[in-house]
Amino acid sequence: MQAIAPAVSVAGFFGTLMGVLIALPAAAQAQEAMVQEPRALEAPPVPPDPQRLVYGVGIVSEVPASAGALCRDDATCIMSGGGGILVRVALATRGGLDAGFAYSLTKQGSARLYRLATLQQLRFEGRYTFSTGRTIEPFLSGGVGVAGYGNEWGLDTWAPTLSAGPGVMLELDKDAFVSVGLDYRAMRFAEFSDQTGRVRAPTLVHMIGLRLSIEARGKL
Repeated sequence: MQAIAPAVSVAGFFGTLMGVLIALPAAAQAQEAMVQEPRALEAPPVPPDPQRLVYGVGIVSEVPASAGALCRDDATCIMSGGGGILVRVALATRGGLDAGFAYSLTKQGSARLYRLATLQQLRFEGRYTFSTGRTIEPFLSGGVGVAGYGNEWGLDTWAPTLSAGPGVMLELDKDAFVSVGLDYRAMRFAEFSDQTGRVRAPTLVHMIGLRLSIEARGKL
């Protein structure tokens, strides 16, 4: 009976060892599942910001720094300073850039040569805003377009235009802001005859524009 005890002890040892070897892979798989489980709970990557629509209305002042042949003297000055309204619609992308169209209609002084002198402008504009992380951010804008000038919304003459200038934005909330811009514009008006029959030679007009508008952003 004493000779059988060592055999039983050896058999028990090998049985225990086999049980451990069989259990090890299952334990390893369970541990791997526990490690990988948090990955399944991670939030999906944030998609890039979509293009956003920027739109707004405002008031604008247009004052000629030099009106050329349109304003040789006070009595015959057919274009002096004035003011009116502005409408702007653009697409904004990442990086502070937006681009779109702006239309303005202003009543200009005309030394009573026109009953209602109107300057209309349609421009394609680009604007780059410098991010500061604050409620006030500066920007630079520029544009090309066309202008028309005449009596009572009529078009007696037209001009290609170039414009550029700085400005600032004041954020009201996440999707609304007020913008103030100061623009220089160059306009090359074609020859035309005014309401008195006087012929106005082609001329280059240097205009200074000041605008104040309220704008909003929205997803497309």
